[in-house]
Amino acid sequence: LAQVTAPPPPADEQGPAVPPKRFGRTALEVIGVNVLIWSFDYYLRPDGNDGFRVGINSWKENLKNGFEWDDNNFSTNQFAHPYHGSIYFNAARSNGYDFWESGLAAFSGSFMWEYFCETHHPSMNDWIATSVGGMALGETLWRLSSMVLDNTDTGASRNWREVGALAIDPMRGLNRIFDGEFSRVHANPADRYPNEL
Repeated sequence: LAQVTAPPPPADEQGPAVPPKRFGRTALEVIGVNVLIWSFDYYLRPDGNDGFRVGINSWKENLKNGFEWDDNNFSTNQFAHPYHGSIYFNAARSNGYDFWESGLAAFSGSFMWEYFCETHHPSMNDWIATSVGGMALGETLWRLSSMVLDNTDTGASRNWREVGALAIDPMRGLNRIFDGEFSRVHANPADRYPNEL
């Protein structure tokens, strides 16, 4: 028997095109995340800010010394660093970059933090945990937020979906606000749900 296939849906029903790659905005967001977290650590952290008094001398020392191994506790290395990396990752992911390209944002943001945002010598295990862990957690949060979002929804249900996705993936939520996607009604992307096995 010949298999009957339906014609492809019209372009406007196939889901939105992949957003353009926005290098400048991605870079500003990655740098902005580091500045925001550094500012919190420097001005508001209750246990002191000596480790965040950065400047030309600390940058030179970090570049000269290179990577070391640090002794952060388990929750810092296995949750805080990957979550921080997921923010870098999803800054790129929500600005049109694919998984591997977004991974470069995670490595770059973490490198910037290790060398320029604290006086402690750069840590190899922090760089890896933030970058690789950030890629894994970032993609998980990206896909989960995709399933929560529904671009065809309206009203209170749409607002709750957008707020939920913002809580799951803050960088994606912020970029949806910047791009006017928070309330615009249009087709969902084809990869909204994972393929069923």
